[in-house]
Amino acid sequence: MDRTSGGWNLKYLIIGDTHGSIDLAKVTTEILDTLEPDDTIIHCGDFGAPWTGDEHDPTLQFWRSLKNRVYICLGNHENYDWILRQPVVESTGGTCYQLGDNLFAPFLGEILTIGKKRFWFYSGGYSVDFLYRTPGKTIWKQELATREESSRAIERLKQSGGVDFIITHDGPREFIMKYWGYPIGGPKPAYYKLLGVQEQEIIHPGFALDEVYQRTDLWQRWFFGHHHRDDDRECIRPIFRDIILIQDDQETIL
Repeated sequence: MDRTSGGWNLKYLIIGDTHGSIDLAKVTTEILDTLEPDDTIIHCGDFGAPWTGDEHDPTLQFWRSLKNRVYICLGNHENYDWILRQPVVESTGGTCYQLGDNLFAPFLGEILTIGKKRFWFYSGGYSVDFLYRTPGKTIWKQELATREESSRAIERLKQSGGVDFIITHDGPREFIMKYWGYPIGGPKPAYYKLLGVQEQEIIHPGFALDEVYQRTDLWQRWFFGHHHRDDDRECIRPIFRDIILIQDDQETIL
C-alpha cells in the first residue's frame, strides 16, 4: 500500500535555510537515514539551488538524488528566473514548480495533503541586504508576493477550513517583534527602485502573515525560517540549526 495515500502515518522532516551549499552540512546522512522512501522532507526556504541556474550544480544534484520527496517553501535566496522556467505540476492536491523528479516548490498559498496532514505554504522573504545584490543575479522581485497574490493565498486558507501545518519562509511580524524585539519595517524606497516595482504593488510577508497569526482556528502548528533562530512558542517553531522529525504527532530535534 502506498503510504502517501493517507492509509499510513508518514514521517515529516522539517528543515530550514540551507542556502545552497552554505548550510547544507546540517542535513547529514544519519538524519536522512531516519526516513523511509515514502516519508517527506519539508524545506522552509532559502533552498538556494541552483543559485547560478546551472543544472549540474552539485547542491541541486544532492537534493535530486534523495529517496524522499522534498517540498520547498521558497524564500528570498532563490534563483527565481530558473525556478519560473521549470515545469508546473500538480502534487498531492496543490500546484507546484517541479525542480527535479522528487523536488517540488508549491505556489504561494497552495494547500497540499501529504499523508494524513494538510500543509499551507506561503513563500517569499525580504532581502534586507538588497543594496549588496544585483537584480537577476542575486536578487529577484518575485521574493515578495504582490498584494493581490497574498490576499488570494490567505483567502484560500480561510476558505479551506484550516490545516494541520503552516509552512512559511518568513514569520508573522507581530510574533517576531513580541519575542525577539526585531524592528521589522516595510521595504526601503531604494528596494522598490532597485527591483523596479511600486510600493503599493507588493507586500512584506511579515505584515501579511500577521492576519494568519491571529487566526489560530485555522492552523495547529507553524514552522518558518529566514531569521536564523531556533525557538518554540505559541505552537510556532522558527528553525535554523534544528531539524525536526515529526512522527505520530511527536516532534524530535535531530
